[in-house]
Amino acid sequence: MGRIDAYAIIAFISQASFTWEMQQPGRLYWLREASRHIVEAVKDSKHLQKNLLLMSNSGNPSVKQEYDKIRYQIAELFKELDGIQNQVEQGSSDINLLSFDVFKAKIKEQDQQMNARIDCLIREHKITPEAGTSLINDSTYMYEIKKHLVMMAETLFVQQEEKISQAQRELILDDNELVRNKHETTSRY
Repeated sequence: MGRIDAYAIIAFISQASFTWEMQQPGRLYWLREASRHIVEAVKDSKHLQKNLLLMSNSGNPSVKQEYDKIRYQIAELFKELDGIQNQVEQGSSDINLLSFDVFKAKIKEQDQQMNARIDCLIREHKITPEAGTSLINDSTYMYEIKKHLVMMAETLFVQQEEKISQAQRELILDDNELVRNKHETTSRY
C-alpha cells in the first residue's frame, strides 16, 4: 500500500463520527486502533534499528548476545502472532481476549529478565555502563514494539468481533494487574 493510500484511509476514517455504541461493532474504529499500534511499533523499530545493527557486530560477546536476544524475542513474537493469524483465517474459535493476557505477561516477564541480566552484566564488568545504558534503552524499545504488536493483534483478531461481550473485555488484565498477579503467584511458591 502506498503512502497516498494510507493517507486516504486515515482521512476517510477520521471523517466518520463515532459514538461509543458505534465504536464497539465499528470495523473502521478497530482498524484505526490496529493501525495506531502498528505505527507505534514501526516508530520504536526505527529507534531500535540503529543500535541493533551497530551493536550486533560488537567485539564484546555479552553485548552481541543480548542484542541477538532482542532480535530473537521480536522474531519469536512475529511467529506466534502468525500462528494466531493462521488460526483466525482457518475459522478457529479457540482464540479469545484472555489468551492475549498470556502474551502480555510473557512480554513483561521477558523485559524484567532482560533488565536483571543487564544489571548483572554491568556488575560483573562484562559490559560497560555505556553499553548497559544502550541495552536498557533498546530493551525498552523492544518491549514497546512487542506490546504494540500484541495490542494490534488483539484488536484485529479478537476485539473487533461483535460477539465478544463487554464482560469478557473487562476481564482483560492491564499491565499493573499482570505484574501484581506474577508477584502473587511467585510468592506462593
